[in-house]
Amino acid sequence: MTQVGITSWIFATATALTALGPTMADSVESEAGRAWAVREAALPEGFPEPQKLGEIAVRHYPAHRAAVVSGKGRSGGAFMQLFRHIKRNKIAMTAPVEQQLRADGRSLTSMAFYYGRADQGEVGPDQAVKVVDRPAMKVISIGFRGYATEQARATAAKQLLKWLSDHPELESCGLMRTMGYNSPFVPGMLRYWELQIPIRAKKSEGEAR
Repeated sequence: MTQVGITSWIFATATALTALGPTMADSVESEAGRAWAVREAALPEGFPEPQKLGEIAVRHYPAHRAAVVSGKGRSGGAFMQLFRHIKRNKIAMTAPVEQQLRADGRSLTSMAFYYGRADQGEVGPDQAVKVVDRPAMKVISIGFRGYATEQARATAAKQLLKWLSDHPELESCGLMRTMGYNSPFVPGMLRYWELQIPIRAKKSEGEAR
């Protein structure tokens, strides 16, 4: 499918979903027993499917390749730099799009697009974008629908941190991040996203990390 064709398909899908409204989305979610998300792009190879709304789950991600750009507190400029990168290098768009957050959870520190495969393209700098290989990782994650506002992220973060405090055998090992699955073509009430915290097994005091 051409870029024009993909754009037309996304717009048509979003228009149809607007007409369906939230009741249809909720019924499909109930029948499927998992999160219902508008599928606009393929998942990277080995990435887990969207999870149930409001559910906290441990998620495993395989080693993967990502194009990363500094967010500098705002997402718009970072997104366009990444979009130009994948277009310039003929890399297909995937979902989700990652936004890493500063420790306060309020502002963006980086944004990343994931390559479809870990062996696709080449690592290294490309103008403002840096393509990197990342190791396999484990996170705790919670799924939401709607806009990923600061207030919504704060609510999600509170639940994740409470879960982590209830599991003392685990600890955080990286920055909090949102994983956004939908573009502006999808109505806000239908956009699916997750908030995640990277985790690892907690080491004993005498054990080297």
